[in-house]
Amino acid sequence: MSAVIVEVLMIGIMMTHSENINLARGTIVSAVLLDINGLLGIAAIIGGIKHGEQDYNLDSTNSYTAMIIVAIGIAMVLPMFVPEEMHETYLIFLAVMFVFMFVIFTRIQIEEHGYFFQYDYKFGVKEELKKHGQINGLYHISFLIVTIVVIGFLSELMSVFMAESLRSSGLPLTLGALAVAVISASPELLTAVKSAAANRMQTVINIALGASLSTVLLTIPAMIVLALLTHHEINFVLSPVQLVLLLITFLASIVHFADGQSNVLEGAIHFIIFIVFIFFTFTGLIS
Repeated sequence: MSAVIVEVLMIGIMMTHSENINLARGTIVSAVLLDINGLLGIAAIIGGIKHGEQDYNLDSTNSYTAMIIVAIGIAMVLPMFVPEEMHETYLIFLAVMFVFMFVIFTRIQIEEHGYFFQYDYKFGVKEELKKHGQINGLYHISFLIVTIVVIGFLSELMSVFMAESLRSSGLPLTLGALAVAVISASPELLTAVKSAAANRMQTVINIALGASLSTVLLTIPAMIVLALLTHHEINFVLSPVQLVLLLITFLASIVHFADGQSNVLEGAIHFIIFIVFIFFTFTGLIS
């Protein structure tokens, strides 16, 4: 939730300084490719070099992957076939559906099938969710609000300088979307690398795929509401290059997540896809 709030805040502020209707789409696609290919790829390489094959719960990857594919399909592919006069209606329908999907998935994750997302590294079997002690909620909420305000202020400055810098340097505007995704995913990347080094690949899976799913299910309805309130045109339809990169990513994920083990080769393949995405972004081949 924290990462999504930061992402939505940064996109919203940058939208006020830009007429780029593809900014939200570019950020969401960048976040998904960064999490699944960059974050997971780097973590699998580091963990594989240090520990060889690393085990995780196969049920979690199946659940995450299915939800991400469905969410991206109905939000970024199906709109290609929606008539222009029904565009706003479909966006509202999409926002409601995504909130519903997020609530359902969250309940399943913490209640009925919480053990899907756990792995007992001692015995190699699923473990039930453990009860945690009480935490000081007021302190953490207050600290979160303060940091979000600071991030909002810095995002305002970044949006002004970044747009001008990209134009003056001749670099593609899609780098702005990539920058938002990298900033919001940085804490997750550090945690994933530490977890992989500690031979806890289940944590890496939960971070990488969970972050991707949250980005799609929460950022899209938030941006739809913001666009409708501010009368800012927004486009979620994938470009051909983005569509192909996501298809390659999901095909590789389906193959790699079929055995409940990660290794260096799988990590390297995902990281190569991420490098290809970076190449297309910097050369302006992704609109």
